[in-house]
Amino acid sequence: MGEDVTALRARYALLLELSPEDPAWSSLRGPARVREVVLTMAEEALGRVGVRDDSGRAWELLALVDGLLFRQAVTAGPAPIQPVVETFIRGLPKDGNARP
Repeated sequence: MGEDVTALRARYALLLELSPEDPAWSSLRGPARVREVVLTMAEEALGRVGVRDDSGRAWELLALVDGLLFRQAVTAGPAPIQPVVETFIRGLPKDGNARP
């Protein structure tokens, strides 16, 4: 999962408990730069399989993966990340211009 499960659970718990107006909430969300980099990576990955991001599909993909990671963190069991993401991507309209 890329993070210690205990730390990830604590982060989720605090995000749920705190108000977005609380200064600590912003720091738990993570730096804006990290979100930008991850969003760019998602956009590029979708572009490689022929999906244009005209409708914010990269944000949808990130929300899906975040939900799967949340499930994995709170159930202490593996989440079926790869097959769910593959199914999501297969369902997106393709532009026919997939890049290698």
